[in-house]
Amino acid sequence: MDYRLLVFEPISNEATKDEHILWKAQLEVFNNYSSLQTIMISDWIELSNRRSIKDWIRLFDESSFEYYINFESEYCIEYIIYEKGTVNYSIQLFACDIRASTNVLEFSEDVIMPLLFILDLKKEGKINPVALRNRISSAHDRIVPDSINLLISSNLKALERLCDLCIDYETDLSFMIKTVTDK
Repeated sequence: MDYRLLVFEPISNEATKDEHILWKAQLEVFNNYSSLQTIMISDWIELSNRRSIKDWIRLFDESSFEYYINFESEYCIEYIIYEKGTVNYSIQLFACDIRASTNVLEFSEDVIMPLLFILDLKKEGKINPVALRNRISSAHDRIVPDSINLLISSNLKALERLCDLCIDYETDLSFMIKTVTDK
């Protein structure tokens, strides 16, 4: 039996250079240790938790942190930061590369036409995420609350989150109706 899905996904630029990948930080401090350095790192994370690896290193160096790499893989780096000679704690950086995760939204056959209609989209194409976000905002204003529209509204919220991700990575979205064969 065949069924159809409406699929939205970021258009991945395979030529993305490593220096453009953003990294999200997580601070691991043991025994509730607090210092000027841990407070600074916490503030950096709260202020902007997505920076290039060069920006993270620059912050460490400008703040005269003593650190070394404890672990490194394609999508994760852990630095050990030490101060006062004996206190060590870690900061992990995780790649937020759009290619590192699956950011695909699939909508079931029963909402394909209503979504395409309310967003004024063709059956397939590509769209700038800011333009799609504007269409979603207009769609929210036109939806009258009832059972099917509540489903559409929740689908639009998921699509908004995907738009935000694509805006962060400055990439467009592609959309299409796919036919899937159930075996």
